[in-house]
Amino acid sequence: MVVLLLMAATTAAVKADEFNYNYLQITHDKIRLDLNDDTIRGDGPSIAGSINIASRFFLTANYNHWELGRNTLSADADIKRLGLGYHVTFGPNTDLVFVLSAIRIKLRNNGESRERSGLSDNFWVRHHLSDKLEVGIRLGFVGSEYGIDAIYSFRKRWAVLLTLESNDVFDTTSLGIRYYFRKSQQAAKH
Repeated sequence: MVVLLLMAATTAAVKADEFNYNYLQITHDKIRLDLNDDTIRGDGPSIAGSINIASRFFLTANYNHWELGRNTLSADADIKRLGLGYHVTFGPNTDLVFVLSAIRIKLRNNGESRERSGLSDNFWVRHHLSDKLEVGIRLGFVGSEYGIDAIYSFRKRWAVLLTLESNDVFDTTSLGIRYYFRKSQQAAKH
């Protein structure tokens, strides 16, 4: 609610660039996995990217590798997503975004491996609080997923990001760096 009020208060005051959907990012993730009455913690790297393919459409991909463990239990998780996104401008500093992704999760434990595939959806609001600071709120209806992003651009093409995510099974805190490799197609038209 506070983030939405900040978005409304800054809409008229900020003249930010168009949102850019052409980037690569690397993060380090901290995970808390809740299974029945047990909590397992872990961490690991993630790499993600997005590329504009048409005026309002973009492709996304990401890969997470998490090492999970508690006492004598240890496991590795690999998560792969490939998605198609659509965005539309909603005011001078806000984009509404929808992403539908195919997801594959592979869990390895003591030489055994299990895989699961499915779909993931996200409805996302991106908003520029200033010309250097962007915030985002994401909601997913498959798996009751939600997330909050803060992205600070410290150079024209470079940014640091903090992401907090949660769903039915795990909570994730991610800290990373993003590189914008070209302007979005909308921004290039101006």
